[in-house]
Amino acid sequence: MRIVYLLRHAQAESAGFSGADKQRPLSQHGILEAKAVAQWLCEQEDAPTRILASSAKRAWHTTQLVNEALGLPLDHVTWEASIYDASAGHLLELLRQQQHNEPLLLVGHNPGLEMLLRSLTQAPDQPFHLFLGMGTANLAKIVWPNTENALQVIGHLAEHIQPSSLLTS
Repeated sequence: MRIVYLLRHAQAESAGFSGADKQRPLSQHGILEAKAVAQWLCEQEDAPTRILASSAKRAWHTTQLVNEALGLPLDHVTWEASIYDASAGHLLELLRQQQHNEPLLLVGHNPGLEMLLRSLTQAPDQPFHLFLGMGTANLAKIVWPNTENALQVIGHLAEHIQPSSLLTS
């Protein structure tokens, strides 16, 4: 079985932040979102054991909070600058380049992450209204029963977690 988690970075400071977009930090709400998702991941039997993450500040901070909760060794986290503003095709290629079959968490940005989720989990003939978006700190768990053809065929969307449901429970 192959498992890939897709996580959009948690909520960042508003676009009015005076620095470059890549440097926008998490808001206080975003920190709460990231911690809630991290806690949920820790409770999973098949929690990620590897992380591939954007190096943009909001994704970096989200990843740090998740990794702190998971307690993964630092060499199990790979920072990839090209995830920022990446297309779904580029993100898929990065996933395919991973040399292991352990559960993997990809931390990235929209619109690429949303489009990757759609391409990995929905047949082209399904109506658009079935598509779930990737709001801030949304987490999708995709499962392929066979590791040999994982990432080459449509996977099963096993979970779609929104932080608002975790923060109210």
